[in-house]
Order: sequence, then C-alpha cells, then structure tokens
Amino acid sequence: MFWALQLADIWTTVKALKYDCVYEANPFLPDRPNNSRLVSHKTIFLLPLYYENKRQNLDSRDLNIVNAVTGLVVINNLEVKNYASKNCSKLK
Repeated sequence: MFWALQLADIWTTVKALKYDCVYEANPFLPDRPNNSRLVSHKTIFLLPLYYENKRQNLDSRDLNIVNAVTGLVVINNLEVKNYASKNCSKLK
C-alpha cells in the first residue's frame, strides 16, 4: 500500500503539471519537476522510512498515518488536475 500510494502521488502530480496554472507545492522541489526528479525525491526521502518499517521500528499506526497523508495528497492532486482541466491551458 505504501509504495502504491507513492506511485499514485507521482502519477497524479505528473498529470496535474501538464496544465499551465499548476505548480508543484513541495518546497523541496522546483515548480515543474520532471518525472525523474519526482522519483528521486521520493526515493531519497522515503527509502529510510521504508527501511525503518522493514526493521520493525515503525508500528502499523505510524505507517497508517503516512499512508493517510499520502492518500490525501493524491486526492488533492486529482482535484487540482480536474480544476485545471476545466480552467487552464494544457502545456505543449
């Protein structure tokens, strides 16, 4: 579930960034990160969390919180994309 949500975040971000009125909100990323930058960012910041989970230093409650937050991010990305598809121009 964890990695599926991370991929969903990347996918929905890429879809939303195809519109001229949409910019990446994460302050650690540029306004229009490319796909490899998004994947690299997720890898660098989330791989340690994954390994902590593998070593059982995280309990299921901790992981559920991370998954819930990421799920909300994905929902927001979809809402932004839907708004942009109706109100903005698609980039070439």
